[in-house]
Amino acid sequence: MTSNGNFVPVVLVHDVASERLANFFGNFKNYTTGEFVYKKDEPFVKPSNNREGIIKAVDSLGSDKELRDKKILTIYGDGEFHQYTYGLCKKIADKRSKKYTYVHIDAHDDYGSSMCCGAFVKAIEDETNCKNVRMIGPEYSYPSKKVKSLFGGILNDSEFYRRAINDPERIKPHLEKLIKETEKEIYVSIDLDVLKEGITTSWESSCGDLSLYGLLETISLLKKEKNIIGADILGYSNSCNLREEQHQQNLTTYSKIVDYFLK
Repeated sequence: MTSNGNFVPVVLVHDVASERLANFFGNFKNYTTGEFVYKKDEPFVKPSNNREGIIKAVDSLGSDKELRDKKILTIYGDGEFHQYTYGLCKKIADKRSKKYTYVHIDAHDDYGSSMCCGAFVKAIEDETNCKNVRMIGPEYSYPSKKVKSLFGGILNDSEFYRRAINDPERIKPHLEKLIKETEKEIYVSIDLDVLKEGITTSWESSCGDLSLYGLLETISLLKKEKNIIGADILGYSNSCNLREEQHQQNLTTYSKIVDYFLK
C-alpha cells in the first residue's frame, strides 16, 4: 500500500457548469481560466485548442505557491474542456514527478494530439513526464506499447464487458494487471461520461457502461496500490436546458467522487 496523503480540492471555473460546482463546493478555492474568464452574459466560453492557450488557462492554478507540492484534485465542468487536462499535467503533474503513469477514465480514449477535447492524450504521452498511459472505459488496442486498456482491447462481447466492468470481483484482476507494470506515481483524469448513471453530460448518445459504484471501487484500488500525485474530474453538461433535478443529480455524483478522493 502506498501513501496518498491529503488531496487539496479546487474548482477550475470556465463555464456555467463549473460555476455551479464552485457554488456547491463553497469552501473549495476557485481559479478562473486566465484569458478565458467566464462572463455572466455568455452561456459558454469556447475552450482553447492550442497548447499555449491551454497552459495559460490553468496557469493561475498551476502557479499558486500555496499549492506547491500538494496533491491537487481539480474539479471542472463540461467535457468540451477535457484538453485542459494536458495543461494540468504540464503545470501540476510534471512538477511533482519526473515519471508517472497517466490514467484516463472516460467513455472515449481521446487519443490524439490535435488538442481538442477528443484528441489530447497522445500529447500527454509525448510531451509530459508521463511514461505510460492506462485506459479505463474505452476498449481499443493501440500501436504504442506505452498505452494499454483495461481488457487489452480484445473484447468483442459487449455484454460481457458491461457485466465485467461493474463486477468488483471480475474487474479487480484485470485492473490490477493493468496498473501492475506502471510507475508508482499516477495522475488520474475522470470524464464522467464513463458512467452509465448519475450524470448528465454533453454526450447523451455515447455515455459509458461503468456504474458509479464501479468507478468508486476503481478509485479505491488506485489509491491503495499507487501514489496519486494529482487528479481531475469533469463531465458536467454546460447545457442551459438541464432541469433542476439533473443539476442536483450531477452535483450529488461529483460530491460522492470527491469524497472518495478526500477520505
